[in-house]
Amino acid sequence: MSKTQTVFNFFSITLLSVIYLCLAPPCFAENFTTPGGYIIVSGLTGFENFKDTGVDDFKDAWGLGIRIGNRFNEQWSLEGDLGMMNGFDATVDLSEINPDLSGTEKIILDTLLLTANLKAHWPLGRFEPYALVGAGIMYVRVRSADPTGYVCWPSDYGWYCRGTYSKINDAAEFVTKFGFGSEIHIDDQWAITLDLSYVVPYSDLSDMTYTLFSWGFRHAF
Repeated sequence: MSKTQTVFNFFSITLLSVIYLCLAPPCFAENFTTPGGYIIVSGLTGFENFKDTGVDDFKDAWGLGIRIGNRFNEQWSLEGDLGMMNGFDATVDLSEINPDLSGTEKIILDTLLLTANLKAHWPLGRFEPYALVGAGIMYVRVRSADPTGYVCWPSDYGWYCRGTYSKINDAAEFVTKFGFGSEIHIDDQWAITLDLSYVVPYSDLSDMTYTLFSWGFRHAF
């Protein structure tokens, strides 16, 4: 069984369990569909499904996401979605990434995903499944795994220092995403959100597909 199938099965079992728990009448007793703006802050897990990269041991990554959107009615909403993944790491032959380099090195692949998502909701009361389709831009940066220097603030001996990394390569291309999930309403303003989507970039990044699991909280304005 592939990693993506395992994630899909786990997510499906989780949603089915929630549906089962929501079969009691109280789950459907109220209508939580409120048109208007909302914000979602979430944690992300990226399960890589990279193809033809010459590297077989990329690790999965973690990240953070923020979505700002508007619910138009019971069925439809539109949102802007920003997701930052930090750390698909692997040991690679550098010449496979950049012909001007040689040797092997542990590298980290970071992604920045910016999409506009259209969501179709199925309001069932406290439990509200949805499907989503999105399109936008994905930026990918390949960098060294270990810091090549440090930048400190307010000076070279400041109280805050962060590592700087050597960029090996980067690219940005058009991307689409498709998925499904659910909001589990706590009250009229707050809900838990869970969704699973498949990220499909194109052109130079067409091998960088991955499955994205998002979990977080939504607050309606």
